[in-house]
Amino acid sequence: MQKKKIAVALNLDWPIKRYHELFLGIQDYTKENTDWTLVWDHYPEKALKRLGSPPCYAGVIGRIKYKSYDEITRLNIPVINTWESNSLKNMTSIFPDYEKAGEIAAEHLIRKGFRNFANIDYRASTSATTFFKGFQKVIKPYGCSVKRYLTNNEAAASPILWDKFSSDFDEWVKDWQFPLGIVCSLSCIGPKVVSRCLANNLRIPEDIALITTGNDNSACEGFSPTISSVDMNFHKVGYESARLLDLKMKGEEISQKVTRIPPSACIARESTDSYAVDDKVIQKALRYISDNFHNNILVGDVVDATGISRTAVEKRFSNTIGHTIYFEINRLRVSSAKKLLIETELEINKIAKKCGFSSAHHCIRVFKKFEVITPLEYRLNNS
Repeated sequence: MQKKKIAVALNLDWPIKRYHELFLGIQDYTKENTDWTLVWDHYPEKALKRLGSPPCYAGVIGRIKYKSYDEITRLNIPVINTWESNSLKNMTSIFPDYEKAGEIAAEHLIRKGFRNFANIDYRASTSATTFFKGFQKVIKPYGCSVKRYLTNNEAAASPILWDKFSSDFDEWVKDWQFPLGIVCSLSCIGPKVVSRCLANNLRIPEDIALITTGNDNSACEGFSPTISSVDMNFHKVGYESARLLDLKMKGEEISQKVTRIPPSACIARESTDSYAVDDKVIQKALRYISDNFHNNILVGDVVDATGISRTAVEKRFSNTIGHTIYFEINRLRVSSAKKLLIETELEINKIAKKCGFSSAHHCIRVFKKFEVITPLEYRLNNS
């Protein structure tokens, strides 16, 4: 019996991690669960229109453009869309959760003591808008300021566009207060930012801390300093998109039109390896908390690490960071617990131990104080 052919409409000719990781996820699901033949076809509408009936593809998955959708709909072929900028709302779609990525990027910089921020992104980008929404949500309770700058996504495509980006950047710098945390929704923007920061004699990470998303190695590891990034879990996006297509091909109804896959991790590198406080004592306290919150530490342990009196360090910490040492310890524990609740199936007592809580009861009580809901409710809401 001939294998079913599945068209994969992705930009695999672009050396960009998000497309190749997504394709790898599709391939892994296919190998484990189906007898499909995957055919890379960036323009599946051509083959579908040309080859008539029966359709040459049993399903289509990937970056669904409007002409493709017309042919897919005409032939009633199951389809899964992975292109968020597509404005067609009636397709079953699956995307990385850029809002959650914005939250993770904000938490990473807040944890480092940063309170002044800038967002540099491409204009007319759905993922950039969603990312910025998540970022704003986290920094709002801290009363932080954030300036947003949008640029052309072809900034390096010609001397004229590069000169425009460079001159714009040089103007932006004039409004900045240091230390400053810069966030970008795509890895490829990071090297451009590094370049212009160095041209303006700004030190990374001392003056500027930089974090992107996508965790593309060529952009994040190929520059000095290396760039911190949120890994968007594109492999799982691909794997789940293939699973959903498989269900549709078996005749099952997919009630949820849009599925979002949360990021897998924040990969910290040199570009955020600093703390945005001048007070060396508070730097010590922040670093100690960051390195040891999962070890069931107490406020007294943080105080001992600084070498000054408890009263003095607690007052300086609250004045500098805006909340207490106890709050900061629990904030990191809850943030770590949220990640484990989404990414693992660990029981709450094991999560509590991994995150530094004294017991499951302690974890639930503190978690509910921060998030209003219980850890179990949080897991259910994000599953």
